[in-house]
Amino acid sequence: MKKFKVFSIIAGFLLIPALLFGATGWDTWRQFLAKANTWTGVQTFTNINVTGGSVGAGAVVDLVTELASPPVIGKTTPAELWGSPNVSKGPAIINSGFTGTISRSTTTLTFSAAADAILAGYSATNPILGTTIIHPTGPVTMYITAWLSSTSATVDSSGTLAAQTPTSFQLPIATFVTSAGAAKGWMNAAGNVYFVGNQGIGTQPDSAIPYFIKAADLAPGLAMQSTTGTNAATFRVANDGAQVYYGADNSAGSFIGGRAYAGVFWVIGARSAIIGTNNLLRLEVDSGGNILTGGLTAAGTSAAKVLAIGEGTAPTTAIANGIQKWSADYNGGAGDNRLHFMGEAAATAATAIGSGKVSVKGAVASAGGYTRQLAEAVSGALSGASGSIAVNVPTGARILGVQLRVDTLVTSGDGATSWTAAYVNTPTTAITSGQAFTKNTKFNAVHPAYEITTGTVTITITPNSNTFSAGVIRAIVYYEAIDNLSDAA
Repeated sequence: MKKFKVFSIIAGFLLIPALLFGATGWDTWRQFLAKANTWTGVQTFTNINVTGGSVGAGAVVDLVTELASPPVIGKTTPAELWGSPNVSKGPAIINSGFTGTISRSTTTLTFSAAADAILAGYSATNPILGTTIIHPTGPVTMYITAWLSSTSATVDSSGTLAAQTPTSFQLPIATFVTSAGAAKGWMNAAGNVYFVGNQGIGTQPDSAIPYFIKAADLAPGLAMQSTTGTNAATFRVANDGAQVYYGADNSAGSFIGGRAYAGVFWVIGARSAIIGTNNLLRLEVDSGGNILTGGLTAAGTSAAKVLAIGEGTAPTTAIANGIQKWSADYNGGAGDNRLHFMGEAAATAATAIGSGKVSVKGAVASAGGYTRQLAEAVSGALSGASGSIAVNVPTGARILGVQLRVDTLVTSGDGATSWTAAYVNTPTTAITSGQAFTKNTKFNAVHPAYEITTGTVTITITPNSNTFSAGVIRAIVYYEAIDNLSDAA
């Protein structure tokens, strides 16, 4: 009886694990005792938990493939993301199976068939961005940057393309999405990387700057090297209205200007290049090659390759080893803006040039000055016994010389054959006589130093006899004068 009891206990002890093995899938004492277990061959399980996830009942799983090669960190179909090493393998190109056409208007790509849009990555809940689309016209390569609907998307390039069967689609190598499934970046099949948000290199992104780089002291924040040592290396900045290149030209100087290895700043097309400081325009090079300073926005009519200087404020001190020049009204007289120069030796003296005048000034604040200048005028149509040229040289000036020219043929209806010119209000009035009536007859003279004017000077033209019936004569008088000093403070 004792033997039977012992046998029954042993049999029960052996039977219980066997029943448990059959009900739960344990196949060894080691598994039953919750020890780590390995299997060989094909095993069937009701459910498998894998790092918080699960494989449902009825699934056929090759654990060697799934768990051993490569180690599973994440896996997608058809692309793969491996963890050792990190490899993101993009899907194969799609170049067949299309059911409709694609067309483009500006930057909007339209699919005639919704099924083709799905092939290109459309999804109502989690659309894929960065798909490479090739249209057969050209062909033209473009990338999807946003989905507008189930049959339309925005692409990165603009233009009109007629409806045709697509050449190919290729989904991106990788897409970066939020936990809600919103795409925030992608790497397309060409290896180009796009990000929706701003980027920070060495620092947090700046909300106002798409690409923000933090650089060390005296180190470049961004560098570009040419493909070979002698090629050009340039950056391009562009919008719909302008393109600007800057960088280094190549060994032949073929980028612009023919200057080997020159630093380049090039605005494409009829656009200006400008420099501003303190929120104001300071310098502009316009499309005609004119250089505009002092806030000017245009040079004079028909100007090309002209330096135009806007009105400034005179300096009150000289600079060492240099000169200064600026534009300002001469002695404060409105409407008489001239180019002024100040040398190193005398801060209280300047030379002004403009309006046909060269003036040497005294102390800037005292006005005054010595000026050499000219006065030019033409007669009215000559008629009768005489004509007048109102050059209007001021009182107290010293006349240095004069030039006369017949602009329009002079005639006489009663026998005159030549003309005479004389000053009014000078010590020596005679200028010339016996000049021909012929157009372009010219006379030049330098006068003695004692020709000091006694009143406002004009020039009288008279025939050698009788009267004029027609003609015009031009006069230019060169003279020097003293500008009045201003009152002392």
